[in-house]
Amino acid sequence: MADYLAEVRSVAWRLFFVLFCFVLLRWAFYGINLQLFSDTSFLRLFYLSLLGLRFDISAILYGNLLFVLCSLLPFLWRSCYDWLKQVIFVAGNAVMLAVSIVDIYYYPYTLKRMTWDASDLAGDLFTLLPAFIAEFWYLILIEVLLIGVLLYVYVATRTDRAAEEATAVWWKETGVFLLMCGFLIVGLRGGLQMKPLKPIDALTMAPLSEFVLLTNSPFTVFHSLVKQERAHESFVSLQEADSVINTNKLFGTDSLSEFRKLNVVFIVIESLSAEFINHPEGYTPFLDSLSRRSLFLPRIFANGKKSIEGIPAIFSGIPALMEAPFISSGYSTNPVVSLPALLHKEGYHTAFFHGARNGSMHFDAYARSAGFQDYYGRNEYGSRDFDGSWGVWDHKFLPYAAQQMARFEQPFCAGVFTLNPHHPYKLPKGTIREQAKHEFLGSLHYVDKAIRSFFKQASKASFHEHTLYVITADHTAAYSQLRRQDRINTYLVPAIVYSPSLDLPSTLDVVVQQIDLMPSVLQMLDYDRPFNCLGTACMESDRPNVAYQYLNGVFQAISKQHIVLLNQRSEVQCYDYVLDPTFSTTISSPECRQIEKQLKSFIEVYRNRLLVNNW
Repeated sequence: MADYLAEVRSVAWRLFFVLFCFVLLRWAFYGINLQLFSDTSFLRLFYLSLLGLRFDISAILYGNLLFVLCSLLPFLWRSCYDWLKQVIFVAGNAVMLAVSIVDIYYYPYTLKRMTWDASDLAGDLFTLLPAFIAEFWYLILIEVLLIGVLLYVYVATRTDRAAEEATAVWWKETGVFLLMCGFLIVGLRGGLQMKPLKPIDALTMAPLSEFVLLTNSPFTVFHSLVKQERAHESFVSLQEADSVINTNKLFGTDSLSEFRKLNVVFIVIESLSAEFINHPEGYTPFLDSLSRRSLFLPRIFANGKKSIEGIPAIFSGIPALMEAPFISSGYSTNPVVSLPALLHKEGYHTAFFHGARNGSMHFDAYARSAGFQDYYGRNEYGSRDFDGSWGVWDHKFLPYAAQQMARFEQPFCAGVFTLNPHHPYKLPKGTIREQAKHEFLGSLHYVDKAIRSFFKQASKASFHEHTLYVITADHTAAYSQLRRQDRINTYLVPAIVYSPSLDLPSTLDVVVQQIDLMPSVLQMLDYDRPFNCLGTACMESDRPNVAYQYLNGVFQAISKQHIVLLNQRSEVQCYDYVLDPTFSTTISSPECRQIEKQLKSFIEVYRNRLLVNNW
């Protein structure tokens, strides 16, 4: 019995060391991303760390459940090979610590704790591994050191069991084991509350700007792994929602109008925030000049924070309102209405261009399902001009895309997705590196030149004069010069609509979101067939002027002046972000209630159309 109690103490000490590592990594998460938590003092962090122990203990017990059972089950703990338990302990905790370390640097790109959908990058692992090792070698060194310390702690807390220990005390061991099971269940649940602890519970303990400091990355990964997307409890009835959100679209009903079969070319720029367009420092001189002779949309919001969310929003009008991105979710095979598919039915040739290797982020599979007939990736381009990280250099691939389009039969619809500006912000050899405050800005200036090269090549082709160009971004950049990266600025992207043959307004001061781009293009073409779409054309007179997102378990709706936040417990908060940019005081007004109604209705329609497959 004494040996069994010694084993219990050994397990406790080992898990306590892992808990200590979790706390240290939370402090590192705070320190390295300090610019995102500028309003949180270190004393406040200490308080949040105490509250976060519930999340830490729960994650540690989930990750060590097999090890604990193998160590404490009566009789089994004697016969189980110690080397096997050592492997289980070290390997399991090494993975959890690695996830926590990686997320320290991954968080600024997504502004949420890592979830299982980060595994969508696994297909690019071997391509990106050399660049990752070269830049983040110290992370690998830290992980190796932690593995070494885990081994040391395990050996140092090993107990010497007497071989002649009698089995006559089995009932005592069973009693202690059952007691330990009680503590284990409480720890796994995160406390004695009615329901097990979930990531969303952090919102009840800390404000939006701080609650990610309560949780930890293994905890959110575990919960996203077991969570299945399903229709949540409705906020409003479908009948009421349909009366607020109209998804049935029909343009070109004027007898004087005629469907203009212009070519349509989307250029989607990787990681570009609106703040860098028309900036006094002139980071994007070509795009700035193009915006001055185009329709410029100053208030367009992304519907997600990742490329795998932005592309379906732009071409299929599907916002990212669930945990998993649409492309990698169980709904990816649902029939949805997409721009290339609609135009293909009208005789358009359709093609998608992305310089990464084929299969990256499943974009080639999505492109086919969205109605793009042809896909041009690194496989089609060839092995030359590789940037060493993601794929073909933009200054080579974008003119190549224009050359391919010149061979297409008109009309055609094409999507072009750049690789830059993207970490690790590489530039081609021989490129003059402009003096910039951040390497992101140098990469941004580079892609601006690449887009200039695309238009230089396209202007030589016959299709150019008969083309509608839409230039936007998949999501905002991790780097920002703004004082705050809040729930407003972190979604604000640019959009430029240019056409040599269309008379477009110079600017529209309305709230637009990515899912509005598809119906906007069809409206500009006077598309004359009915279709279903969650977005609203930017020039519709009765548009709602609201953009929708979902981040860290909270739905949100952004208008010109207000933001409404809605969690899955139907708790609502409204802020005037123009007068109150720190979201310090909730307000109630008729406009807030109207936005709340629109948000709840949109969620219900979205769930019914997509999650229930009812287009």
